[in-house]
Amino acid sequence: MYLTPPNAWAPQASVSSQSSLVATHTLAADVTLLTLSCESVDVANYKRMLASIEQVLESGHRVILDLGSVSFMDSSGLGALVSGTRTARRFGGEMAICSLTPDVRTLFELVQLDKVVQVYNDRDEALRSLGLPPDTS
Repeated sequence: MYLTPPNAWAPQASVSSQSSLVATHTLAADVTLLTLSCESVDVANYKRMLASIEQVLESGHRVILDLGSVSFMDSSGLGALVSGTRTARRFGGEMAICSLTPDVRTLFELVQLDKVVQVYNDRDEALRSLGLPPDTS
């Protein structure tokens, strides 16, 4: 299956001034939700996504990465997620991914990334896995 990447910079929601790619929302003392605001994670933007993930993990937080707006991901994006998982382990943290679109979920299954990274159907399922109540934001 060949997927054509959509416009990688089309904003999907308001994001923090820190980045036009990732919105950050602290859900608990040690849990941060990162929500991507682009339709594509590829060679053009994967470094910014990874930098956001690593910044949160290095501060001792656990990360929930919401990929609900991402409909295309290339090997650069996949590699960034593997790297983020390694960073989480190195700092004794956790990284969970939620809300995969059907195409990205298929990609995760094809390359078996779903065996390496914790993947949840939605944000509330990811929160419950970390012992937190559903998100009310």
